[in-house]
Amino acid sequence: MRTRLSLKIAALYRLDPLEETPEHDAAVLWWKRVAQGLAARGHSVDLIAGTQGCPRRLAVHLRSVPYTEAHWHRYDAILTFFDRGFTNLMDYGGVPHPRIISNLGSVVGASDGVPGVYFYGERRKWLYSVQERIAAEARFINVLTEPSRELFVRQHGRAEDVVVIPQGVDRRIPKPRHNPVGSLEDRTVVYVGSIYGIRQKEMNLVWQHRLNSLGRELRKFKLRLCLIGPGDTELLDPEAVVCLGPIDHNKVWDYQYFAAAGLVLAQGAVQHNESTKLYHYLRAGLPVVSEEPVPNNHVLEQAGLGFVSPYGDDRRLAELLSDAASRRWNRKQAMRHLKHHHSWDLRIPRIEALCHGENALAVQRT
Repeated sequence: MRTRLSLKIAALYRLDPLEETPEHDAAVLWWKRVAQGLAARGHSVDLIAGTQGCPRRLAVHLRSVPYTEAHWHRYDAILTFFDRGFTNLMDYGGVPHPRIISNLGSVVGASDGVPGVYFYGERRKWLYSVQERIAAEARFINVLTEPSRELFVRQHGRAEDVVVIPQGVDRRIPKPRHNPVGSLEDRTVVYVGSIYGIRQKEMNLVWQHRLNSLGRELRKFKLRLCLIGPGDTELLDPEAVVCLGPIDHNKVWDYQYFAAAGLVLAQGAVQHNESTKLYHYLRAGLPVVSEEPVPNNHVLEQAGLGFVSPYGDDRRLAELLSDAASRRWNRKQAMRHLKHHHSWDLRIPRIEALCHGENALAVQRT
């Protein structure tokens, strides 16, 4: 689809070579899907990566360009993803630029203990210092939820330039092929996503404890909890949780198609971050049980495919997961709802409007 005016756009996230940024990482998926979507709309988009050599064509209007070959002044707009994308832009001389659009996954406060924020100590301090620079240098700031927007504005101002554009899900998805965990005796409940490691060690310990507890409860219902994703799993009980490790995005669909239910855990009693796994479970037609603090539970309620559970009650979670696994659902209707209301195709035009320099508050209302 060709747009009214083709722009030259750079999209930055990590320093790794492009081939070393696998799509089992939801953050990488966000970066790539936005770049691919803008290219599909006729813009010339460069994925800036730690690739060596010359720029390389990936698709129509889409290239991979090494940081060392990026000429920042030639871009109409620069999209940075997460705090790391912005610091990479600074390190390689791209700041200042008149149209930086900073896409943030998490917003932190000026001190530890802000409700809904689960970064602490030196890590939180570093993130806050970067977000101060983003507030000073970015033309627009995109966050994923309204609570994150409210916190950013409270800390840094710029209310007229901060917009909420959630992540999305693929419109076209693979067809079911085979059950990759068919050898397990019981039906499976999947938890797809990172449980973190050293950078969020506090959350990692909490989630390992939660997964162990919930996995034991699910065994009583003849259900096996399977963890798909990266993170420190040293304390996980193999009798309670089957650890499958990171799995490429294109392959993980079968784990969702053939599972009995999908699990969404909240980070705590208050949560600002959305759950991206929620979009993918529902797009796959998988019944979901999500905890109350998750801010995008409205997507689950609108899709009509699952339940919302009180926070921290593993016994109730297990009961609802068992109910979700055995109940008859209109799965195709939920899949269509995600396709027509939450696909990347619907998110990209709003990001495109920011790249054109349109008023952020007007974009927010679209």
